[in-house]
Amino acid sequence: RILKILTLLIKVQVNHHLNIKEYIHALTLQLQEIGIDAIVYKLTFSHSTIIHKNTLAKGNALVEKTLEDNLIHGSIGIQVTSNKGEHKILNKLILYIIHLQILNQIHSKIHTTNQSFKQISQLQTYMVHDLKNILQFFQAMQYNVKNIHTEEEKSRFISYLQNNTEPINRKVKIILALLKVPSSATKENNLENISIASLFEEYKNFYKLACVITGDAIIFSDKEYIQTIADNILGNIHDKFFTDKILTCQVVISEREENITLRISDTGIPFENPMEVCEPFYTTKSQGIGVGMYQVASVIKHLGGTILCENINEHPQTLITFPLIVKV
Repeated sequence: RILKILTLLIKVQVNHHLNIKEYIHALTLQLQEIGIDAIVYKLTFSHSTIIHKNTLAKGNALVEKTLEDNLIHGSIGIQVTSNKGEHKILNKLILYIIHLQILNQIHSKIHTTNQSFKQISQLQTYMVHDLKNILQFFQAMQYNVKNIHTEEEKSRFISYLQNNTEPINRKVKIILALLKVPSSATKENNLENISIASLFEEYKNFYKLACVITGDAIIFSDKEYIQTIADNILGNIHDKFFTDKILTCQVVISEREENITLRISDTGIPFENPMEVCEPFYTTKSQGIGVGMYQVASVIKHLGGTILCENINEHPQTLITFPLIVKV
């Protein structure tokens, strides 16, 4: 009978696993097949209390258990048609199994909720970081404007704007996207021929990287897609300068038949888990959020390409391939 009960419990639909009341109701429907009429409970967790009162029918018995741990307290019981003889032992076992199931579900709900809040907090940190970069850009621009007195200083200021305007514009677009604020330009108007080497050069200068870029290819696409790739990958390499001041990197761009290949490597420490680099919210940085490389992988997938992160000669390498002409 216990094996039959375990089989029934396994059948419970997992799509209600974060709604505890729905989950217990689904458990009840399964257990009614073996003579358990209802599950009654009063449970308090995460500042919430859920209750299903005792509605004993004539001839039914209630088997009840106190539920206590560091996150949950309350009681839970089952209404059964018989609680005598061998049924008494079976009912206790059944209640214990249900008790463990519900404890597990509530802990799962609490853990998932806590993780969601943590990820929201990380997302806020990510936005604040980009806002800080934008404000620093405007502060530098304001300082330069005040101190332009000669043609040479004017030329340096124009060069500064040329090297930094596009990366800053990219960060503004990311923040607008996170806030669900649409940009003024439509996707149809954004299609153009893009020099991948020139765009990577912009971000290399923005992050002040010791990076050698060789080769080039022209792709007809939305420039924002290629900016996402360059910004996030070179930005990640830049972050390594906090621990490795002599780090260098290389970007090799090649075009073969109808495909473009980008091979991006650096002399920093290898990937800790290469297969997980592009997973959402995966990060090895103390202040990281884990959305950058996930964005890169999403863009490459949209472009119909592939991305492979691996360690070559104990150093990280990212290999990207996508078609010359991409679908929007």
